[in-house]
Amino acid sequence: MSIIFLTYSVGARRTYNNTSSGFESHIAPVVEPFATPTEHIFIDNELFGNSIFRELPSPEVDAAWAAITRMGVTAVTKSDIVRAGKDPAYVVKHPKDPDAYMVMINVNHQLHCLNSIRKAMHPDYYYPDGVDSPLYHDHLYHCVHLILQVLTCNSDLDLVTFNWVEQIDTPQPDFSVNKVCRNFERLKSAQDAEWMRLEDLMLVIGGSTGFVGAELVRQGLDNPAITSLVALRRREITDPPEPGPSGTKLRSVVCDNFEIYSDGVKKELEDVDACIWTIAVTPSKLKTIPFEETCKICRDYATTAIQTLDALRHQKDGPLRFIYMSGHFAPRSQSEVPKELRDHGLIDYGLLRGEAETQILAYGEQSNGAVQSCVVKPGLINAPGKEKRSIPGLPSIDLLDISAALLDQIVNGFEKDTLSNADMIRIGQKA
Repeated sequence: MSIIFLTYSVGARRTYNNTSSGFESHIAPVVEPFATPTEHIFIDNELFGNSIFRELPSPEVDAAWAAITRMGVTAVTKSDIVRAGKDPAYVVKHPKDPDAYMVMINVNHQLHCLNSIRKAMHPDYYYPDGVDSPLYHDHLYHCVHLILQVLTCNSDLDLVTFNWVEQIDTPQPDFSVNKVCRNFERLKSAQDAEWMRLEDLMLVIGGSTGFVGAELVRQGLDNPAITSLVALRRREITDPPEPGPSGTKLRSVVCDNFEIYSDGVKKELEDVDACIWTIAVTPSKLKTIPFEETCKICRDYATTAIQTLDALRHQKDGPLRFIYMSGHFAPRSQSEVPKELRDHGLIDYGLLRGEAETQILAYGEQSNGAVQSCVVKPGLINAPGKEKRSIPGLPSIDLLDISAALLDQIVNGFEKDTLSNADMIRIGQKA
């Protein structure tokens, strides 16, 4: 067995040094809100693998790469700029925040470069008519040099072991290693939250005239992070005569068929950023509505909504955030049906809501980052100023708290894909 060592020279790193201010660059600081936790990960790097990032070009492969290579601009403070070794006098201010500065996270640029090199491997697919840009090859060499510098700067000291393999006479390197890594999904979510915070945020409330929906509209109008609010409802009603100064951002959209959206409704819902879906049949109304219709309202309306809103996003780079409001006892399988549903004859209803949860979450998981879906499972929702009700075994939450929690998750990003009643109390009271 012979090992060949390749020697190369790396361009000297330049330290940004502003002698008048004493700035000097150093290891990149972790800037809030990007202080994502680390975790132990097994890097599976066998010669052959099933990752979509190894596959030949296709729309699905491109969507997967697009989900991890979005290069959005966010904002940081002056102290963050100084800690990064840059002079604030030369850094551009963010147009949405005069006290903040425009930045992007370096890993986004690095992934963009890696993707550019990948595309260059398949010119017939990506550039069937050739490339006429005089900077095309310069850009690729820039990307190769960038990745070279990143790899040498962060020289990975993890050990590559050698294994004996049957029918091969020489030891074979095992490039799969155990590593401690930043949680990249959490980092992406944090970036998405910052992009939405600094950009115009259009929120749709599905079921805006309902108990929770109406409170979401009220709080949403008072939330400065939400710049446009669409109240989606089945029939026209008179909006509050004095909605206040923020009422100009409210738009009422009537949809008389939540299974097939009309062209007019679709036009109103183009390029929305987020949706909170509250439309459902409550247990108290089950006896007045055929179960087939209940299935449409509780499950099909929601799945149609997430599909429709996703398809109508033409000019948005960030993901669509979709919250589906379910119920505390809703099980996602027959084995999870709780005693409370059995005792009250609500097994089919509970499984229906659980099936809707599964479909909503699956849509987000299969969207390659284009959609982030979340399920919330509140218990009994109590109105402010009214006597609080209680049902044995069922937790409760105040209307103000659940509404505040849902809006917080839309603006700041999903803490996880399923929020319990206790989660929403904690988030809502902190918001």
